[in-house]
Amino acid sequence: MTQGYGQQPGGQDQWGQGGQNPSGDSWGQPSPAPQQNQWGQPSPAAAPGGYPGAAKPPAGPQYAGQQFGGQQYAGAQLAPDYVNWRRVKLLGLLLLGGAALLVIFRVGAGIGYIVGADVVSDASADGLPSAVGLGSSIVATLFAIGNLVVSLAMLVIAIMAAVTGRGKARVGGIIVAVAIPVAVVLSWIIGLIMTLIMFAASTNGLLTANDYRIIYGVDLLRAILMVAVIAYGAYMVHSTARKKLGA
Repeated sequence: MTQGYGQQPGGQDQWGQGGQNPSGDSWGQPSPAPQQNQWGQPSPAAAPGGYPGAAKPPAGPQYAGQQFGGQQYAGAQLAPDYVNWRRVKLLGLLLLGGAALLVIFRVGAGIGYIVGADVVSDASADGLPSAVGLGSSIVATLFAIGNLVVSLAMLVIAIMAAVTGRGKARVGGIIVAVAIPVAVVLSWIIGLIMTLIMFAASTNGLLTANDYRIIYGVDLLRAILMVAVIAYGAYMVHSTARKKLGA
């Protein structure tokens, strides 16, 4: 029986001793150099597919505005800052329209409260409000409700403009979004201060219709000033988007 570690046919020792092998010892003596070194020679130049012999990629569309095979990605081209300025321009236009409505509603409510001041007065002339004062108060209340609805809608639109816009458009959206709640807080503060002043100036501790008219008049000036700030922020959003689209 032939042993696994003994002599092999042909007179060659498996571990480097014994007979000769025309092609060299596998473990001891070096073998003749092969005709072609598979690992030492440089590989052929890689084809465009990434390995030798690979086919070229098929012609087709490529994104980001580049071309393959004469075709271009059929999509909307965005500005370098990746902002949809058409949408920002629409938001700015809505804010400008809302600012115009705020002027109508807020001024209308202020005038209505001034005319109907005797309804809330503690010392009216005959103890009963006049028909004009009562009607003015109702109209003023309707204007105030419209002012509240428009203000809430503008707050949402301003936040959208601040998120989607860039540069001055974003600043304008922030101005509008901040000015709306600030206007409400200022209305409470100014109203409280003016009421305390009128009570301090009253001789009998009661507020007359004229006292309320002064309070409403000061609040109307405050409202006009805040609407001007809101309109300025809306203009910044719209004008910035218009310039970007025109560039």
